[in-house]
Amino acid sequence: QGMKTVERGKTTIASQIMKKTTMPPVESKPNTDDILHAILPPREWVEDGKHYIQYVTNQPATRLDVIQLQESLDKQLMERQARET
Repeated sequence: QGMKTVERGKTTIASQIMKKTTMPPVESKPNTDDILHAILPPREWVEDGKHYIQYVTNQPATRLDVIQLQESLDKQLMERQARET
C-alpha cells in the first residue's frame, strides 16, 4: 500500500538510466502529482522483459499504515540483530 505499479512495454536498462524526471513548463501550473513525482520520482525497473513504473501515492498514510510500517521495521531490526550506536 502507498505505491502503485504500472506495467509498460519492453525497454532497456540504458534508456531507464538516461530518462530524467522533468517538471512541466513554467507557463502551466503544475498539479500536485507533478510536484510529488518531481520530489519523489517513480521507481522503474525491468523484470522478465517487462518495464515497470511504481509511483508514490498522493493519498495520506492512515494510522494503520504507520503502525504496520513500524512493526515491519522493528521485525527487520530484530532479524538483523541491529544495535544502537
